[in-house]
Amino acid sequence: MKYLPILLVLLGCAGNSGVIPMNSGTYMITTNSTELGYGPPLKTKAKVYNQANAFCTNGIETINLEISNSKFMAPGTVSLEFRCVTGRQ
Repeated sequence: MKYLPILLVLLGCAGNSGVIPMNSGTYMITTNSTELGYGPPLKTKAKVYNQANAFCTNGIETINLEISNSKFMAPGTVSLEFRCVTGRQ
């Protein structure tokens, strides 16, 4: 039990790639979840979409979204590949 606080700190460290340029005007953001427990990291998904929308002025188009569920002692991940929308549709 004396190592529990250290373990919780390590699990709580979220890694965020930031916006990474890909090819043909697409971008990617990958983030580790800080949500513990089982199931999809919904708050992390929302954070990734907020970050993508802040990067693009007119909104985004989702190219690919991959979510790995959080499991016991293993945080989930969210990976979003997107394109910036160039104008109103």
